[in-house]
Amino acid sequence: MLRLKIDGSWEPEDFIEVLKGVESLYYKAALERRFPHEPPFYWLERPYPNASFDEHLVLSNDWLLARARAVARGPQRMRVARIHYASPGKIDLVGLGEACRAIEGIIDRLIKFFTERELRREAGNQAKIETLRKKVELEKDGESLRALKIENARSILTLRR
Repeated sequence: MLRLKIDGSWEPEDFIEVLKGVESLYYKAALERRFPHEPPFYWLERPYPNASFDEHLVLSNDWLLARARAVARGPQRMRVARIHYASPGKIDLVGLGEACRAIEGIIDRLIKFFTERELRREAGNQAKIETLRKKVELEKDGESLRALKIENARSILTLRR
């Protein structure tokens, strides 16, 4: 199943071109020769020269598509089940878009991980420095507390004498 979600203003010819391209790809992938005596499917030569390679390519693709339509049996034929216009705008082979978004998220996180490594390292160093500062402050507080205890003990000794 192929799900087409389009965005913007499309004319009928735009629909025709997209569906024709999808149908052409489908038949090239889905059809196989059933009988050995069947003529080759991919006959690309024309009896007269084309003006350009692009014209040759378009005519060859049109011929292949017409041939595929002619030889495809009922279950092999491509059908459009539903057209729902006014969608958010993407082409998605059922579930493939979601998988691509998941891969994109993983790649984004990996890029972020590697590009922000220096920032994380600096933040870690800053945290170590901050921890050392707090430790020094704690030691100062401990020393001042000891000094106060010693001063109190001297005061008590002086009072006893």
